[in-house]
Amino acid sequence: MGDGNPERVLGKVIPRVSSLPQLIVPHFIIGLGVGCTDVSVLSLLASFGDIWYREWCYSMIYALNQAAVCAAYSLGPAWAGVSVSHFGFPATMTTLSVVNIIYAPFTLALRPLERALTRVHAKMESRFADE
Repeated sequence: MGDGNPERVLGKVIPRVSSLPQLIVPHFIIGLGVGCTDVSVLSLLASFGDIWYREWCYSMIYALNQAAVCAAYSLGPAWAGVSVSHFGFPATMTTLSVVNIIYAPFTLALRPLERALTRVHAKMESRFADE
């Protein structure tokens, strides 16, 4: 556990906690990470909206994000309760850690998409400028 990578450390620590107070620090760190990610992803989605649509569509993007957050907060605990009762806490947390580590690299695909959308937007703008 001494590699210093926060994701790996938290992925190893959280499944092995034996009491609720031991979850405070790891979940605080995870919350900071989620907050930073949320800000950057919403900014990226807003820039996609600016590229694809000529009018402002921030309200739609933020509304969809808020709906997803509400769904996560309502469905997450229900799923967790069923999962913990069937598989146990360590297995549930280990599975959640593995799923997060597996899908995290796919977020890197957003950067080339942003570049491609920017090029498409530039072409569209040049066509409209010619007319």
